[in-house]
Amino acid sequence: MRFVNPLLMLLLAILNDCGCKRMWEHELLEAHVYSSDESKVKLNLYVNRVGRDLVGFSGTVDWNFDADNEAMFELGFYRSANGNDYRPMPFSISNKYFKDYKTLYDDIIYINLKDCSNLPQIEGDYLIPWPRNLYTFNNCNFHKGVLPEVVAEGTYKTVFAFFGELLTSSQQTAL
Repeated sequence: MRFVNPLLMLLLAILNDCGCKRMWEHELLEAHVYSSDESKVKLNLYVNRVGRDLVGFSGTVDWNFDADNEAMFELGFYRSANGNDYRPMPFSISNKYFKDYKTLYDDIIYINLKDCSNLPQIEGDYLIPWPRNLYTFNNCNFHKGVLPEVVAEGTYKTVFAFFGELLTSSQQTAL
């Protein structure tokens, strides 16, 4: 007769139940957008609430220029415990060439926005040439992909910035 340690059984049950799930929820509060030249990129994004549970962002991005190999992109994540003093998070991405964001686009952006927008699935290893188009977003949110499993409680700010032929910025705040 084999004896199984009850403590080992409890440990195995706990480990089996905690399979690397995201342990946080968020709610979008606001979105701010800016473009230095709206003839090239015109941004119109806003937070949209549908009922009590569904909050996402909606709007359009009218992309009318060809990004070159020198175009840069920045993705900043900031956290505040009190909603005022924001500090950068370690998973922020400082200035990087836009063409090199293919993995980020595939693993986080496209997987989360493909069902609520008309963003293209880009083939190849680089994001250039980015197609000119009027991109529409309808109640989009970030629930899937390679996201942190645990984050501290607080208010978070995400800042997307594009540098190159023009300057664009999008800022979203979430709880």
